[in-house]
Amino acid sequence: MFIRQLFVRLGQSLWFLPTVAVIGAMVLSVVLVQLDRLNPTFASSFPLIFGGGPEGARGMLEAVASTMIVSAATTFSITIVALTLTSSQFSPRVLRTFMGDRSNQVVLATFMATFVYAILVLRTIRTADEDGSGAFVPNVAVTGAILLAVVSLGMLIYFIHHIATRIQVSEIAAAVTTETLEAVRRTYPAADAALDAHEVDQPADPVGAGEPGAVPARRSGYLTDFNAEALIASAAKADAIVRLEAAPGDWVQEHVTAFSAWPAARATDSLSAELDRHLTLGDQRSMSQDVGFGIQQLVDIGTKAVSPGINDPTTAITCLDRLGQVLVEVGRRRDRPAGRTDGDGQLRLIAVLVSWPALVDLSFDQLRHFSAGMPVVTAHLVRTLRQVGSAVPPQRHEPLLRQARLVADGLDQIALEGDRRRVERELATPWLGARRTG
Repeated sequence: MFIRQLFVRLGQSLWFLPTVAVIGAMVLSVVLVQLDRLNPTFASSFPLIFGGGPEGARGMLEAVASTMIVSAATTFSITIVALTLTSSQFSPRVLRTFMGDRSNQVVLATFMATFVYAILVLRTIRTADEDGSGAFVPNVAVTGAILLAVVSLGMLIYFIHHIATRIQVSEIAAAVTTETLEAVRRTYPAADAALDAHEVDQPADPVGAGEPGAVPARRSGYLTDFNAEALIASAAKADAIVRLEAAPGDWVQEHVTAFSAWPAARATDSLSAELDRHLTLGDQRSMSQDVGFGIQQLVDIGTKAVSPGINDPTTAITCLDRLGQVLVEVGRRRDRPAGRTDGDGQLRLIAVLVSWPALVDLSFDQLRHFSAGMPVVTAHLVRTLRQVGSAVPPQRHEPLLRQARLVADGLDQIALEGDRRRVERELATPWLGARRTG
């Protein structure tokens, strides 16, 4: 669990890949300079390798180094502007998508690596009168700097195109959706997938177990992950059944109940310390097992688009399309059983993920409320409900029907009769059966 979270954090940082590239550039500079030292005549065998003297080599490397540091500064500036625009125009929660963009990291890594490489090779150049041992020009290493400079130029052109594409709302929504779908596939098993050997259907309260004991949290933070196997082992060691009271994405408050334990006498400080070690809490939510976080980002973009200061229904419609895509993927999968057993088949852990009704409400409640005065968005919301309903099993329909009925109850907020009829036509679908109650 720790290793997985570490890789997630490193993947979302702007410094990790450039650091690795700089280390690689340092190693490459040493290797190529040593090649020139060990075989001084190697460069003369290839006409394309740099063949200038010490002054020419120094001028070349100084030009490469200065150009790279300017390019890196420009890239950082453009990235900061893009992050600021994304935060203010769409949602601050989608910044993590930009921070984790591998293309941006590769471009920065290329510039920084080229700069460091040029500086390290530059220090090895000697003229005949500097140390009395004769002139030394690492021709192969200088040629490597030229090649890296050409690659960096291509990277700069690519970066400008990439960043101009990435700040488009359709691209942002697509990136968030892709990451959310990956979380869905990690979290919810396929409909035809067999139960894991240690998974059992289990109600929230173990039958006949009595009243539980409260195990308070020892830290505060968003629950980003938990190690189910380790929690099962800890519960078995204490001969207890424990229920995790938070789902991934929930805020865990210190001194507030994080686990319930049966029997109540097992809720001791030692069990609390043991269980706490197997929870990963963070200052912000993560997409590791938190499908709701991806949905929330799409909802944030959509609700900001329908705010009075922006009035961009097209963006809201784009978000509804992507929300429908995510819900179809979730709805066609089965819920993961809450109960987990140990090796002896004894129930040890109850961990409930976010339910299908909760995900449906999260997807549509805010957009339905804030778009009530935009019939084009409301009509598309109903159309999305219909599309999701036609793709998921009938037992998944009730939360969608409830949303449709809420839309029908709010038709009075639409001023024009023609606009109301437009939404009513979308509602007049057999499987929805939505009727105004007022």
